Amino acid sequence: MPDRRRIQPQKADPARRAAARAPSMARRAAAPQSGTLAGLQAAADGAPGVAAQRRLQETSAETAPIQRWKSDSLKEETDLDRIDSLRGQAIFEAEQMGEYHGEVEGPYEVDPHEHLSARDSEQLSNLEHMAQVKEKGLAEDLHHILPRKMLNTFYDGLTPHEREFLGGIFRRKSGTGDHRGPSDGGDREALTSLRSNLVLGPSGKKRSDDPDHRKGVQVTALDPNFTAPGVMEPVSATLAGAFPLIAGLAAITDPRARLTQINIILEHFLDAELEHAHKQGKDGFWDTTIDYHTEDQWERDETGTKWKKKFSED
Repeated sequence: MPDRRRIQPQKADPARRAAARAPSMARRAAAPQSGTLAGLQAAADGAPGVAAQRRLQETSAETAPIQRWKSDSLKEETDLDRIDSLRGQAIFEAEQMGEYHGEVEGPYEVDPHEHLSARDSEQLSNLEHMAQVKEKGLAEDLHHILPRKMLNTFYDGLTPHEREFLGGIFRRKSGTGDHRGPSDGGDREALTSLRSNLVLGPSGKKRSDDPDHRKGVQVTALDPNFTAPGVMEPVSATLAGAFPLIAGLAAITDPRARLTQINIILEHFLDAELEHAHKQGKDGFWDTTIDYHTEDQWERDETGTKWKKKFSED
């Protein structure tokens, strides 16, 4: 039977199927750690097509419209207006059960978590925490570990069949509560909304280390997390392993070799998503969310006016 986790016509390989279903220890061990980002960046910057795309991006930056890159489910996860709607939903449920009577006999305090589904209760807690962190300036933007521009370049190079295959793996169903909608935006949005690849933090303009806002740093630069100086966080290391593979894809002319490389790249994405799910205690990566508790990863820079990640490669 063909492996649904791999783009055909490559032969199904049980060993590679297992690697697609669980984090690859071999790839994790081989993933880049300290002292390698500069080499990865140099390889990416010199890859065919990257320089031309960079020139186009720089030329059109002033007039380009804002890109709507978030999937529908990601918008739900970061919509602070849902705090009030979820609390209102809890009050409605309490009224239906006769446990809340508004100003007639109260008002009674309603614990919303007692009247919401487990999923909605978790989302309410996450959004309330996000609102608190945002007051400190640390929940204003989502940053991509693998740069969004590189992901778009990768997606643009896929065939319609390959795009559909990618979306079939990573696209979620949107909706609220226990009622899930029929779609989650397009396949591109599924790729740019991978939760393992997103880091909640300050606005890029308020960072001193943001690749998109640093002079001399290319727009295709990695933005990984580190747990200590020079120690890359495991999910970031897995994603960093895909970085040179994506950068080198345009140079591959043999169709079978190209398809093999695409499958390996998708396995890196899948590994990162599964590692992220394990970190959050979820059974599957479709049930994960962004990491709302990232405030400890940030600190003020030397000037005291901007933010930076607490740990870096140095």
